This record gives sequence, C-alpha cells and structure tokens, in this order.
Amino acid sequence: MGEFSMSKYFQLILDILQSKTEHYEDLHPEINDYRTYSISTLSHRYGIREQVNWKLSNAPKIVTYESPLGHAFLKGRAIHEFIQNRLSFTHFTIEFPVSLVTSTFNLTGHCDVVDFENNHLIELKTTIKHIFALNEKKLDLGFICKLCGRLREDKIHDPKDIDYRQKEFALQAGTYARLLSRQKQTPFKVSIFIINDVLKEYELTSEEIILSYNEILERAKEVYKRLGHKRI
Repeated sequence: MGEFSMSKYFQLILDILQSKTEHYEDLHPEINDYRTYSISTLSHRYGIREQVNWKLSNAPKIVTYESPLGHAFLKGRAIHEFIQNRLSFTHFTIEFPVSLVTSTFNLTGHCDVVDFENNHLIELKTTIKHIFALNEKKLDLGFICKLCGRLREDKIHDPKDIDYRQKEFALQAGTYARLLSRQKQTPFKVSIFIINDVLKEYELTSEEIILSYNEILERAKEVYKRLGHKRI
C-alpha cells in the first residue's frame, strides 16, 4: 500500500463525515418562505425563539456539526439513514412531506417513514445511552400543555428534567400524524422508535396526537405574533 497520503478526495470525504456543508433551506427550500415554520424546530425546548431568530436573521440555517469522527451525531445519522434505506426497498415511503397552510402562517415537515398500507407513521430517534434510563413507561403527555406553557416562556430547565426530549419527539411525531390524517382523510397511528443501546417503541394515543398538534399550532401562532411588524 505504501505510505499514507491525502488525495484530492480526502477533504471531500472528511466534510461528509463531519457534515459541515449542509444548509437546511437547500435540503428543504420551502422553508425559505418567511411565513413557513419548521415543525421540527417548533418542537424543540426553545423552538419559538429559534424560529423567530432564524426568520429575522435573513441568514441560512446551517446544519453544522464540527465534530471529530465517531461523534454521537455521526453514529445516529448513520443508523437513521441505514434504516430508511433498507425500508425504501419495500412498501414504505421515506421522507414524506406534510404541511399546513393557514391565512397567517404555514407549517412544514418530513416524516421519517410512512406505512400507507397500514396508516402508520414511524419516527426514528437516536439518543445517547442514558437519556431515557429513568423513564421506561409509556409517554405521558397529560400535562403537556402545562409543560409547554413553561417552555414558551423560554425559562431555564432543571438539568434533572431529562424527559423533555420525549416531549420534543412526541410534539413532532404527533403533529406529523395529525397532518397525515388530514391530508389522507383517514386516522394515522404513530410509533416513535428510540434507538441507543436498546430499541424502545412508544406509540402515541389519539389524544396525545391531538395535544401535540394543538401545541405546535400555539407555538406557530406565538412565532407569528413575535415577528409582529417585521412580517413581510
């Protein structure tokens, strides 16, 4: 083999591994519309603030992961895309777009995997090992409105409050399922698969789907309100 060397392809491969070159609006150009909000972003702890800052900055939302090789994100992304790739050869639909258009704002997102034969949405989430270690029970979103009311104020979270990630996942997946149901005029179920050292599945109830959808709508309304006179 001889000595190690760096060809013209070295930086190309390195950039792919470190995911330095992607822009969200290049992957999903519909998000460039000033009144179109990302469901995924709105589901975050500080999603309202993130969405407002992004729209006001007039700057690309760069998906940057300047991490060394072997970073958890690279592993998670590889698992996510590996599963999608395998399922794409069957009857499953990958990265199916969903949207909502209102008189004031639009919502957009992409479902990881959809089984249209059985009206079932699959969302894939790869997490660090301990994130769900203290909560093995089924997702309980009965207090989601109270929780999200606190989130909407952008307050600091207690570091012991580790199940906020479950709420983020549920808000996103539940909203996707609700929009799928509206688009296809039939109820959709949704399963969230959490992948780390083991595989866990959480299936949302119809009530949880509606709660999640309504909360994302409230967050979108708040984004629109905060943009105020800056709307174009």
